[in-house]
Order: sequence, then structure tokens, then C-alpha cells
Amino acid sequence: MSWAAICISPKNGLLRKKNCFNPPLEVFYWKDTSGREVDFVLAEGLEVTQLILVCYDIADPYTKERELKSIARASKELGCSNRLVVTRDFEGEETFKGCKVGFVPP
Repeated sequence: MSWAAICISPKNGLLRKKNCFNPPLEVFYWKDTSGREVDFVLAEGLEVTQLILVCYDIADPYTKERELKSIARASKELGCSNRLVVTRDFEGEETFKGCKVGFVPP
């Protein structure tokens, strides 16, 4: 049986779910006061190791810009340069406002 602890910090917008099977790895959800979100923030101890967004269809320019703004803001705020967007079928790498972002299908 597994269990999880959830903590909310209004200061930095992180929602934490701690995995009891791999205690060093923590998974967070990030949201800022403007409503920008990152689906998964992976951390080991105090270090944020990866930011992951999930977006089914990144082809729409508005959607793509919204997602890239979110991951760029989180990257700056959390000090993480490992950024990934999981998409339905797009694969590649782009730079947005100085942030290199990888795109991969599942």
C-alpha cells in the first residue's frame, strides 16, 4: 500500500506530494499569482531537478506561447534549467526567452 503527504505553500505556489517509495524524489505542482502553471516539478531535497508540462496539442500558437511562458517563469523562479513539455506528437527543442525547452511525445 502506498501513501502520500500533501502540503501547500502559498508563498511559492508549490503543492507537494511526497512519494513514500522514493523519499529523495519529491513531486510538486507549481502555480504563480498570474495563473501560470507547471504540472510536475521534480525535486531532490532542496534542488529542483526538472520541470515538466503536459500539453496534448502544442500546434496552436496561443497555447504554445502560454505553456512556454509558464515553464520559463517557473524555471526562473525555481532555478531549474531542465525543462520538458510532453505533447501528443511533437518532438524537438526550442528556445523561448533564453530558455531551452525540450518537447517529446509519450
